[in-house]
Amino acid sequence: MMTHHEEFFEARDGLRLFEQSWLPDCAPRGTVALIHGVTEHSGRYARLAEDLNRRGYALCAMDLRGHGRSDGPRLWVRRFDQYLDDAELFLERVSTRHPARPVFLLGHSMGGAVVALLAATRSPDVQGVVLSAPAIWIGGNVYPVLRRLAALVSWVWPTLRVTHLGCRFLSRDPAVVEAFRNDPLVFHGRFPVRLGDEILRAARRIQENAARVTLPVLALHGTGDFVTDPRGCRLLVSRARSDDKTLRLYEGLYHDLFNEPERDQIVADLLDWLDGHR
Repeated sequence: MMTHHEEFFEARDGLRLFEQSWLPDCAPRGTVALIHGVTEHSGRYARLAEDLNRRGYALCAMDLRGHGRSDGPRLWVRRFDQYLDDAELFLERVSTRHPARPVFLLGHSMGGAVVALLAATRSPDVQGVVLSAPAIWIGGNVYPVLRRLAALVSWVWPTLRVTHLGCRFLSRDPAVVEAFRNDPLVFHGRFPVRLGDEILRAARRIQENAARVTLPVLALHGTGDFVTDPRGCRLLVSRARSDDKTLRLYEGLYHDLFNEPERDQIVADLLDWLDGHR
C-alpha cells in the first residue's frame, strides 16, 4: 500500500507546474526527487515508485515545463537554465515536506542533464545524485545534420519544429515501446530547434564543469543506448571531484533503463546504493 498525492505549484516566472508523490505507509527512510526525460512525464515512474515504497523510500516527481500536465508551450524553453530553476524550486518543496530525511536527486535522460548540471554549478542540498542514461553525450546517430545546424537555426528561427525523437530505441521490451507510443501525456510531435540546441549546450557545460561535482554520484547507463552515449557517464565519473562515485554500465541495454527487461537488477542496484548513503 502507498499514498499518492497530486498538486500544482507556481514557477518563479508564474508558470503552473505539476508534481506528484508516492509515499510508503511507514515514515519514509528517505525521499527520491525525480526529474524525467524529454517528451515524457512523471507518471511513467509509478512502477519505480512502487519499488521504492516497498523499501521505505518516498518518490516525488514533477512534470517539467511544457511536458505532461505542466503548463507552457510543448517542449519549449528560452534557455536550459529554466529547467534548473524549476528543479531547484521543486527540490525546495520536497526538502521542506521531508526535512528530517535524506533527499536524493534522480534524473533520467534530459532530466539527468538537469541533475548533473545542478550538481556541477549550483550544489543542491541533497544526500547524493543518481543519473540514469543522462544526456551528457548525445548519441552520434541522433540527427547529426541537425546538430551541426542547431545553433544557427536556434538563433534565426528558435520555434521551428523540424524533427521528433521517436521511440524505436527506447526499450528492448515491445510492450514498453507500444505503451509509450500510445501515452497521451507523452509528446509525440516535432520539437523546437531551440530545445535541441539548449540540450547540446547543456551537455557541453556539464563536460566542462564535471570537475566541480562533489556530491556522491551513482551513474547508470546501458551500452546499447542509441539516444545518449555512455561516454557521458564515464566522463563525468572520471572527472568529478567527489570521493564517492559509482558507475554501472549494463551490457546491451537501451535508453529507458527502468523499463528494460532487466529492470529488476537496475532497481536493486539503485536501492542498494540508496541504503548505503542514508
